[in-house]
Amino acid sequence: MNVDKKKMGRPKVSKKEAKRNIFTLRLKDKEIKQIQKLARKENLTVSEWSRNALQNALRAVKCNT
Repeated sequence: MNVDKKKMGRPKVSKKEAKRNIFTLRLKDKEIKQIQKLARKENLTVSEWSRNALQNALRAVKCNT
């Protein structure tokens, strides 16, 4: 009996879309709670919110240099 089974688990992501680096950051309890609250307001994960904030900071630095 040859039955096709769907594979379980995380779907494949193209190499172009894959994020390759992990950035670890230590925060105080108050800081992470503020970030979580802001992320929830914008319907983002903490990772998405943090990535956006860092990208905005990088753009601001490029504009001023």
